[in-house]
Amino acid sequence: MARLAEQFVCVRIQAMNGVNINVFRFDYDLTWMAFFMNADEYIYARYGGREDHDAESHLNKESLLRTMKEVLELHRQGGVRQPDDKAAPAKRVPEDLPVMREIIPRRPQGCIHCHDVKGAELIQARREKRLRKEMVFIYPPPSTLGVELDAVDQRLIRRVLARSPAERAGLRAGDAVLVVNGQAVLTFGDITHQLSLVPDPGQVKLTIQREKKTIEIVLTLPAGWKRSRDPSWRETLHLVGPGAGFWGSTLSPQQKRQLGLAENALAISVQAVYGPHAQQAGIRNGDVVIELDGLREDMTIRQLHAHLHLNRQWGDTVTVTVLRQHQRIPLRLPLPASPPPVE
Repeated sequence: MARLAEQFVCVRIQAMNGVNINVFRFDYDLTWMAFFMNADEYIYARYGGREDHDAESHLNKESLLRTMKEVLELHRQGGVRQPDDKAAPAKRVPEDLPVMREIIPRRPQGCIHCHDVKGAELIQARREKRLRKEMVFIYPPPSTLGVELDAVDQRLIRRVLARSPAERAGLRAGDAVLVVNGQAVLTFGDITHQLSLVPDPGQVKLTIQREKKTIEIVLTLPAGWKRSRDPSWRETLHLVGPGAGFWGSTLSPQQKRQLGLAENALAISVQAVYGPHAQQAGIRNGDVVIELDGLREDMTIRQLHAHLHLNRQWGDTVTVTVLRQHQRIPLRLPLPASPPPVE
């Protein structure tokens, strides 16, 4: 791998300060992303991205080596200009975002993180009264189509989910995705980028290889198709809706049994009550939350917050039931009337 890497000029970007976000476009909620490009800023491939269940679902040595070899071959062939790169707008950096100008002075080192870029754009949209919760999902993973891609050969479909847009369009396990909406793809990151350009609702045209045949398939995607199953990992999720105002951890199956709860029941032990609205509701450290807003199934504290962020509005009131000294206590939780100040 070291010899292969010597054929590239490797640059590590640790902060987004001064980075051209019209070129380096990706899901800014991610923790890591790589771009393979030439000196003219032509992008051969994007490597990175994730499914909800695992931050490294498609990050591994084998797929990285595979991508590096394919990129070198593309470079030797001269590459092909991509449709979405033909008319790239002028350079734009995070510091150009109005909200970012408010954030940077509050940072000791003035460092701009990846999620700050997306966060600043969401806050600006909120101020301009055009924020929609779906904006959190601008880079949907391929699973939103109903396909599971191989972790190494990231164009290969391993599984097609039942009753999904992919199944209805006729995709099969074993198909290899070659082109998405006219754009040749090499990686999970490439496919995700192309899906980010598809409207909601919309259609996506795939060119696939099935055994020795090349086939074109069009998927019709319903409203809300970009929402993934568990976005609780997303750093910017809290910007589109209110949170619960408390933090805690999920009880173990043994701890649940001791409280007379089923193993698949919601049971979050409250460890910190930081929101005035949660304090007003009467939630205390040591309480065990067993129901919130009608939800009783097992989930993490991040998933609980994600439910509120995505399904409730500022100023709503939800019901909470807690166990306190073996007593079930119903509470009413008034959610914040407005978003917190920009930090």
